[in-house]
Amino acid sequence: MLTVSSVAGGGAGYYMSKDNYYFLGNMESRWMGELAVSLGLEGQVQAQDFEQALAGQFPGGIDLSRMSGGKNTHRPGYDLTLSAPKSISVLGVVMGDSRILDAHQRAVSVAMGEIERLASTRIMTEGVSETVLTGKLLAAAFNHDTSRELDPQLHTHLIILNLTEHNGEWKTLSSDRVGKTGFIENVYALQVALGKIYRNELRQIVEEMGFRTVATGKNDLWEIEGVPVEIFSQRSQQIREAVGDDASLKSRDVAALDTRKAKQKNPDKVALLTEWMNSLELAGFDFSALKQEALARQQQESESPLRAETTPADVRQAVNDAISLLSEKRTRFTFSDVLNRTLNSLDAREQIAVQARQAINEAIESQQLIPLDREKGLFTSSIHLLDELSLQQLAGEMKSTVVISGGAPARSSSSVPVMQQIEADRPALAIVSQPGGAAAMREGVLAAAALADGQGRDVRVLATDSRSARFLSEQTALAGRVITLKNLTDEALPDGGTLIVAGAEKLSVRDALTVTDQALRSQSQMLLMDGGGRSGTGNALQTLEDAGVTRLQTGAEPQVAVSVVSLADKRQRYSALAQEYATLSKQGDGVVAQVSGEREQRALTADIRQALREHSLLSEKAVTVNALIPQWLDSKNRRQLDTYREGMVLEHREPDSRTPVRYTIDRVSPATCSLTLLNDRGERQGLKLSNVDAAWSLYMPKAVEVAEGEKLTWRARQGKLRAGDSVTVTKIKKHALVVEHQGQTRVVPLTEAIKADHGYVTTPGSLVREQGAVLAAVAARDTGATMLNTLARSGDRVQIFTPLGQDEAERRLSRSPLYRTALAQVNPDKGELNAALDSARDSLMSPAEKAVRQAVSLTQGSEVVFSRPDVLASALPLHPSLRAEDVDREVARQVKAGELIPVPGPKGMAQQLYVTAASYEAEKQIIRLVAEGLGSQSPLMADAQRVLSAGLTEGQRQASSLILESTDRFIGIQGYAGVGKTTQLKTVLAALETLPAEQRPEVVGLAPTHRAVGEMADVGVKAQTLASFLMDVERRIQGGEKPDFSKTLFLVDESSMVGNRDMADAMGYIAAGGGRAVLSGDRDQLLPVDTPAGHRGKGAALCGCHAAGITALTQGDTPLSENADADGNVSEQPDGRGRMLQRGWFGGLSRPSGA
Repeated sequence: MLTVSSVAGGGAGYYMSKDNYYFLGNMESRWMGELAVSLGLEGQVQAQDFEQALAGQFPGGIDLSRMSGGKNTHRPGYDLTLSAPKSISVLGVVMGDSRILDAHQRAVSVAMGEIERLASTRIMTEGVSETVLTGKLLAAAFNHDTSRELDPQLHTHLIILNLTEHNGEWKTLSSDRVGKTGFIENVYALQVALGKIYRNELRQIVEEMGFRTVATGKNDLWEIEGVPVEIFSQRSQQIREAVGDDASLKSRDVAALDTRKAKQKNPDKVALLTEWMNSLELAGFDFSALKQEALARQQQESESPLRAETTPADVRQAVNDAISLLSEKRTRFTFSDVLNRTLNSLDAREQIAVQARQAINEAIESQQLIPLDREKGLFTSSIHLLDELSLQQLAGEMKSTVVISGGAPARSSSSVPVMQQIEADRPALAIVSQPGGAAAMREGVLAAAALADGQGRDVRVLATDSRSARFLSEQTALAGRVITLKNLTDEALPDGGTLIVAGAEKLSVRDALTVTDQALRSQSQMLLMDGGGRSGTGNALQTLEDAGVTRLQTGAEPQVAVSVVSLADKRQRYSALAQEYATLSKQGDGVVAQVSGEREQRALTADIRQALREHSLLSEKAVTVNALIPQWLDSKNRRQLDTYREGMVLEHREPDSRTPVRYTIDRVSPATCSLTLLNDRGERQGLKLSNVDAAWSLYMPKAVEVAEGEKLTWRARQGKLRAGDSVTVTKIKKHALVVEHQGQTRVVPLTEAIKADHGYVTTPGSLVREQGAVLAAVAARDTGATMLNTLARSGDRVQIFTPLGQDEAERRLSRSPLYRTALAQVNPDKGELNAALDSARDSLMSPAEKAVRQAVSLTQGSEVVFSRPDVLASALPLHPSLRAEDVDREVARQVKAGELIPVPGPKGMAQQLYVTAASYEAEKQIIRLVAEGLGSQSPLMADAQRVLSAGLTEGQRQASSLILESTDRFIGIQGYAGVGKTTQLKTVLAALETLPAEQRPEVVGLAPTHRAVGEMADVGVKAQTLASFLMDVERRIQGGEKPDFSKTLFLVDESSMVGNRDMADAMGYIAAGGGRAVLSGDRDQLLPVDTPAGHRGKGAALCGCHAAGITALTQGDTPLSENADADGNVSEQPDGRGRMLQRGWFGGLSRPSGA
């Protein structure tokens, strides 16, 4: 890390004292900087030269000393201290590894080069003082090796002497406390970035030696893996105790000075080293082993990029398998997803990750992976594109070649309107919308089967999951006609028949391709019954519709009774759901709870079991039984290393044996991509993942508490119980459970683990039944029509527990889902596909561009403007091959392309500052929206004073009046913490309640954090996060809706924490919908929760936005319009680093007296 301070009071004596270095030998000091060469100061620092330099006297008769009152008042310079990570100190100082000390020296040199770029002085030009860059410094570097607590602490004091040279003149370094353009002011501004540059360079050198490093904190703090550091961190612990773990760098610097003890004089060197070595020995540290491992790792990396056991062909095949595996589940995935899947099927050997990355890049180049954005953030696969294209081609062939003949004369015409249309048009391929749950699915399938029977056509019903297959097979008219995808691949369809696909929305594009191919081969009619639930991978039905397949709508749809319970707190939602479950269970109603995610299912199960106990539905008598929970294995994931965990159970079934052999996984070995198995006799055997086939089954062992009255569901076939069977435990015996299943009593022995678990909670839609209650805990993002259709598969009464407000939840549930196929994402304009693929590949970002863009995003989290060192410090750690010159070239390219805008500043600023064009445009949009909204609204009240409650401060009263009487679309309310903004809000709400219902606006709260949303909800305001609002409006617009906010008043709380882009988008949507908004907050609040940071002179403060400031005493109301023109362009106000447009939403508002 880098700390900045004045030169120590002891001057040369302090820095050159032997008390500061005991173990560094001849490495204690050196001259650095371009001026050192010019002045002939090279090598080790001599005391006399250093003393004279501090006094302003340098070789060659240069004298910058200044006498006043008989004293030399020349400022000697600055102490910039670079401290090594503690593990570096341990290896370099305690263990005496000279390579580590050299690495520190090299990293210090790199940091010094960046510091020297900041060198500047002040000159007079036509009577005006200005700062000019010189880029020349003289520094004396002193290496010290202990802390004041006598811990090993390698650090270098860079004493920057107060000297530079400009146009042949020797000058002092500039200082500018007002404009912040001086040398030391820029060092302070870039303190974190300079420290990161030093640590990043040191880390790269150390890793090249073969050491592994681990991140230990923010700002790229790290240590060498395997080196004990806590035993030597007394100073760090003292500082943490003083200011806390999350303190800022400035706070830590202050605490470092406040807690610093006097340097101990002349400690015994041998005793100190002995004490350090003893501490390391007690901690179990073996330096010899660590060094040998690093050397071996370094040698392996230099000798061969990949061992012979894993060939490049193996790596390419692993990439192919990874792409195929991901494509089974998703249409979009990240580079990291592909890399992770690839490495999971390869031996963990040195450089394997490098080879995998290279193979993935080859897959991108060959268009196996198709980029969906320039940043290599998201990809789809050629598998998806080919599947979608093939599906559309087969659909076209079916429409043109399959003839649906009449067959036998129809016995009767269907009474179902959609079936009458199918009977008349006789489509070869059609999608039939049939939402409404299991009952609608049954009725639709039966009607379609009856129609085909009437035409003399042989019928098959394809169920897309096993639960649906079982449910439909129970229908007498469908007996023997229901098949699954597995049956479909095993046997051909009857020629000239009708294939009815139940739950067709769940088909993946790959499965739909298989089904369509089979139907075409048999010249069968295919009717795809769409229940409107969650779609399979790729949304096959959308792909077919894009190919022109007709979608037929049913007439009257069976209605599912739906109710909504709105509770913002998740614990309260789960508790309410559990109580409702217990109540319905006590009444004898068939009820199931549903929620997504294993963790949420476990939490909800625990709440339900507690509620059942409270209602005396579960006995106090309970026993803990061993259970085995099946884990999904298929041809893809069974060879992925992360599928397996130590302690899992594998069963292997031999072809001729009815009883499987059971093993426990004792060890998962990444190095050999294999498992070590333990049988019931304690014998070990190895199993390569490449040998795991369909004869193996995987289970997760689990301890399950079972009480009398418990509901259990079997997860896999065991004895006479099939997967999906639910039982109720009626009695617990010593070694068995007595259960009731479908009216029959069974005894389940506990001599071996049961393949069952609690049966209260399932994933949404996994249970298929016509009747019963469904209690669903649904996240805000999932509350919608698709989820409702999915839940309706499990019953005819659905109760949704959601964090959304009642009105918002019901509005979302009434809407339809939207989806874009992979083909549409790659080729949105429907042009020539190869050209679109080439364009997507060729537009990918280079590593330098991606790193710079990510670095800019990181730096903009705290400052909207940034400098080259800011970007350099964040970009270099992002890619191991990136160098400073690569970053410089990319920054220059983006400036030339107009993506980065240089920010004008005072002449001679040490570092050019930049802002992104996107941030600047967002700022201008905010200004434009506010300006256009001035005087555009009718007042909510003509005279608000008559209805405002007594007891308000003047500031609160004026702010309330502004909200109620303003004619502007956007207004601002500034108020510091504790001045009564909440009281003022309650006053406004009470005043609005006095309006007639037809004039009263709906008040909607928006905020960047859930905490602020909860606080608004507590005072009666329906609220949501700003991110949720933006996502919801975007979905509505995509669905063809034009949101109407003409009767809505938005209250945007904590506005200063909202970034420019989100605020611009939100204000744009509000304005487009005819709404109005109050932007409330505190300009001294935290920075935005998103990036980039909001410009601290945001539009509201620059374009005439009326604003009220609340204090305990007074209020200000000020129009501010002089800084923006009609197009929203803002005049620049450069007054140093970060001054351009950087005062927060309320920075330009008049600050009331007393605020």
